[in-house]
This record gives sequence, C-alpha cells and structure tokens, in this order.
Amino acid sequence: MPTPGLVSGSGPAPGPNKDDLFWKVLDAVIRLECTRGHLKWKMTDLSRMSGVTRTLIYYYFGKSKLELVKAAIRVIGGEFFGLDPARHSLWERKDFVQSILLTRELFKKAPYVGIFYLTQRQDGAVFQRDITDLERRYLKRLEKTFPRARTDQIHLLFATLLGLIFMPELELSSITEYLKKSI
Repeated sequence: MPTPGLVSGSGPAPGPNKDDLFWKVLDAVIRLECTRGHLKWKMTDLSRMSGVTRTLIYYYFGKSKLELVKAAIRVIGGEFFGLDPARHSLWERKDFVQSILLTRELFKKAPYVGIFYLTQRQDGAVFQRDITDLERRYLKRLEKTFPRARTDQIHLLFATLLGLIFMPELELSSITEYLKKSI
C-alpha cells in the first residue's frame, strides 16, 4: 500500500481507498475466526494478515475484536444475503442475476465468508443465532418476493441462490437460463 507523499512523480500518492481497506480487514477477520478460533487472534495478527495498519483499523473499526466480527456478520447479511437497501432495489426489479454477480465479486474479496457461514450456522456455534437470524430474514425476503411459492420451494430457492453465489465457475449465460426457467 503506497504511503502518501512517498511516491515520486505527480505529487502525493492517493490515500488508501476506504472500501479496499474495509474488505481487506473484513476478509482477515473472517479468515482469523475460521483458522484460529473465536477471538483467538490479536489485532497485530489482523493488521499483518490484512496489510492494514492497526491505526487505520482502530480508526475505522474501533478496538473491539468482537465488534469487528459482528460488523462482518452485518456485511454478510447486507451483501451476501441481499438485505441492504441497494440489493433490495435489485430484487424489486427482479434483477437476481445482477445481485448474484455483485455477491460473487464480494466473495472474491472475502473468500472465507462461505466457510464462516457454514461453520457458524451449526448447533452450538458462537454466532449461530446471528447467522440463523440472517437466514430467517432472507427467507422472509424470498417469501415476499415470491408470495405464491410454498415453503419447500422457498427453501429450495434459498439453497439454489446460495449455490449460484458459491459456484463462480458457472457461466453467466447458464445462470440467466436457469433463473428464467426456475423463477
């Protein structure tokens, strides 16, 4: 990451992009939770793994490791389960393909999200309640979007959409064709 003022040429180097910092930290938090265990890591580990200084982490996220993990869960809900307002707008327009593609791009930035999600939804997991709450809200979103669908169809749709996100090798044309036939 360039340090402002240390790059020669056209003046000071641009500062770090807040979005890039956010995703680096989010990915590292989730990765540390998955590989080291619940809060069994230090802010120094987070800084080293993310490539973001502790000062910037503290500035943007605070000093609480637990709050960092909770922020990651909120992002999973908003971005990966489509519960944020921008994603809601895509759903209202029935633009599921775009929603899936956006989520896939985010999955590239934080690949451990899938592992975190699957491990934390298990019985007895530290964040099981948070994850199952996200699932419940997502299922309600699906029910609202597809009011004539039966409960088993909603659950099948949930699994299908999740699979389309976690299977990046699947071509866009295949996704589009499948969704046109299924939805």
